[in-house]
Amino acid sequence: MNKRQWKKKQGKYLPLFPDEYNLVAMTDAERKQAIDDFMAYREKYAFRKRYKDLKNDSKNGNILFYSYPVGATYAAIMKKMRDARLPRTNLEPIIVVQTLADLEAFYGTKEI
Repeated sequence: MNKRQWKKKQGKYLPLFPDEYNLVAMTDAERKQAIDDFMAYREKYAFRKRYKDLKNDSKNGNILFYSYPVGATYAAIMKKMRDARLPRTNLEPIIVVQTLADLEAFYGTKEI
């Protein structure tokens, strides 16, 4: 595929907005794999063979979103934070019931 054909093909994709936050905490190998997966997703779901289909989908507001997977380093940090919390204990919930009479007794009645 020459440059002109490649450029023409790139115009036949729906807008695809990725959430790139997870790319920050990835290693180089994970980032390369994530970008390859994104391009495969883009080719599978965002490509429209006919310009008419592309125009209709764009007009109807068909916008695609993509979220990159979480990297191993970010997952490890989150696991450390989750493990550092206090241990769970079996506590019974405390139920507090307050009536209007209790509020009036505390604040007093307001005369208008």
